[in-house]
Amino acid sequence: MRGDVPHPLEPHARPAPKVHHRPQEATMARGPGVACLSATAFALLACGGGGGGGGGGSDGGGGTPVALAVQKTGAGTGTVSGSGILCGSTCSASVDQGASVTLTATPDGGSAFAGWSGCDSTIGATCTCTMTAGRTVTASFVLSGPTTHTLTVQKTGSGTGTVSGSGISCGATCSVSAADGTVVTLTAAPDPNATFAGWSGCDSTSGTACTCTVSADRAVTASFAALTPNQHALTLEKHGSGTGTVSGGGISCGATCSVSVADGTAVTLTATPDAGSTFAGWSGCDSTSGATCTCTMTAGRTVTASFTACGVASVRVQDAVAAIGGTAALTAAVSPAGSCAPSLEADWTTDGCPGASVSPARGASTVFHAPASAGNCRVVAKSVADPGKFDFAYVIVSASPREPLSIYVGPQPYGMLVWTGLAGGYRLSVASTGAGTLTTVSLSYMTVGSEYVGANPRGDMAWDPVIHGIWISLTGEDKVVKNHEKYDAGAQPHGVLWTVSGLWVADYGSDKVTKLDRISGAVLATYDIGQWGHAPTGIAYDGSTYWVATTTGVLHLRGDGQLIPPVIPAADAYGITYDGTYVWFSNHASNTVVRVTPGSGSTATFKVGNSPLGISPGGGGTVWVANTGDDTVCELRATDGAILATLKTGPMPYGVVFFDGSLWVTDYGADDVRRLF
Repeated sequence: MRGDVPHPLEPHARPAPKVHHRPQEATMARGPGVACLSATAFALLACGGGGGGGGGGSDGGGGTPVALAVQKTGAGTGTVSGSGILCGSTCSASVDQGASVTLTATPDGGSAFAGWSGCDSTIGATCTCTMTAGRTVTASFVLSGPTTHTLTVQKTGSGTGTVSGSGISCGATCSVSAADGTVVTLTAAPDPNATFAGWSGCDSTSGTACTCTVSADRAVTASFAALTPNQHALTLEKHGSGTGTVSGGGISCGATCSVSVADGTAVTLTATPDAGSTFAGWSGCDSTSGATCTCTMTAGRTVTASFTACGVASVRVQDAVAAIGGTAALTAAVSPAGSCAPSLEADWTTDGCPGASVSPARGASTVFHAPASAGNCRVVAKSVADPGKFDFAYVIVSASPREPLSIYVGPQPYGMLVWTGLAGGYRLSVASTGAGTLTTVSLSYMTVGSEYVGANPRGDMAWDPVIHGIWISLTGEDKVVKNHEKYDAGAQPHGVLWTVSGLWVADYGSDKVTKLDRISGAVLATYDIGQWGHAPTGIAYDGSTYWVATTTGVLHLRGDGQLIPPVIPAADAYGITYDGTYVWFSNHASNTVVRVTPGSGSTATFKVGNSPLGISPGGGGTVWVANTGDDTVCELRATDGAILATLKTGPMPYGVVFFDGSLWVTDYGADDVRRLF
């Protein structure tokens, strides 16, 4: 209890017991100039100055007096007060039998109160006892400075030498006082006529070095062996960030790092780096050749072998999927920085995923144990060889996870479309810009078919539920195509959008939006938007109005093609979509996506990955963005733009579609479409 906050049970809350002074004490107190205490008196007798009768010590009406004595122990100092006691050294008072006494211990500066003994009960620094008979209580005080311990070095063996480090030079000073928890490193050095034989009592050793943590008084022992005549000590030290062993000439270091060698002996030592390290060089040899050191022992000598940890260029871990409560295997791909092969081990941890775990925590691979609920779990793999190199992997935890896969679809795949077949079941169609083909994947049976549709299908497609077909923009032919029938659509058509009023096409090369009849393909209207934006790339519909992405801004148009101001600034806007609540578009040049609220026109901008393109509504109020520049897709929460997951893809992801709990991405640089989960 703090000394400045009174406890309810402390003596200020109760009357002091009656104190009786013995007659001889009162007599000594009467004379002028005589102190209130004699050499054997009890502490704190109430001094009256003159007057007789043992003034002020008792009201004469109490019970039989009994003696209370207080003692103080320990290296610290302090005072004890209460119930007529105010210590100094040995303190005592006479108290009515049956009285309840409360004493309080107060440490001096530099000391701390350590505890009571002899009390009926204690609360912090307070002691309470009922005086049924005479008694003695003890207050203990200790020094409050930092705790220190003594480290002692002992030397044994037939030889001699010195030990130094951390305040010890033994030699002369063979013990030192160290603060609790101090890590001490000691080094043994044999005299010329001796060799170092080893340590005992250390936490760890390396050659002539001993390391220990001083958490209590402890002793370590250095052993030295005397050299016989014409013998010399050969001592090996190992330096550097790497690890390895040295052998030869009676040394196996490792464990034995010094040896006694006859005068004139030629010794050859060989350095062998451990896995993940490389040998860096020798010092102290007569000659060296690669990992070999040669020296002739004409006197005691020390040689040094240096090892360097192999550098790590990068760590890469692939994303995975796992069932709720299930597992997923993860492996770290560690790339070397140079020809030296680093350790492939990584330290594995989960980040922000309660209930998830990994085992083992260190290794080239690990097993992820999923929590009992669905979500995105992040796992961190940090290189053991270079902790500054690490990677994140996302594990998608789902009630019905689908394994990742990739399907070849032809050169330069761009956008995607999910649609329903005539016989039921869903299809995923992917346009290959480089081959001019449309590849369709049955999502029920994972069968794949491909057909030629025309030159440079950019990949923006629209599903027509009336004719049960797909509209595709053919950038290389200035047309759109449906069911193998082609229709003029302006210069370099990019984005296409089907509505009940017609097919809308964003003409990248002519700064126009063209509206076609959805049955005949005839041009119904052409809207020149060049005064508001240039090079339109995509178009979206919010149920009543149209949103056109251009490289300079996003336009809000009525059904008659008239602008609803203002123009929303953009930096190479490409992907654009409507998620049922917000319009979203990607700013390819500024690494951002923009959320637009259709009713108010208010916007919010969020940072994503590098060079975003495709964008798709996700499940549960999220959107997915394909980041072409860093080979990732990321999931954003729609309400605040927080990034919930960032998954790795193949090279140059362009299009992204989230459908039926799975995420599909076109990898423009790998000629495939990939299901990430």
